[in-house]
Amino acid sequence: MSATSDSCYALFGLSPDASGEEITQAWTSRRAEVLTQAASLRPSESEALLARLDEAYAIISDPQRSLLYGSYLEQTSSSSNVSGPEV
Repeated sequence: MSATSDSCYALFGLSPDASGEEITQAWTSRRAEVLTQAASLRPSESEALLARLDEAYAIISDPQRSLLYGSYLEQTSSSSNVSGPEV
């Protein structure tokens, strides 16, 4: 996953400082949305989206993994804001 709009937090409409309860509520809500829309999606699409949501939830709901992921986001964010060498 990239650190842009595909970030684990963005999938749930959350900020990185969301509480564990907010993360769980958002995950439950998004899964329910996908399951409701499953009839209009191909099975492989809904399965892939559910797997992506579950993977993101596993990362940001675990304090250690969330800390590592936050470091990753900071690193990728700072490296994308770095301009080339001055001439």
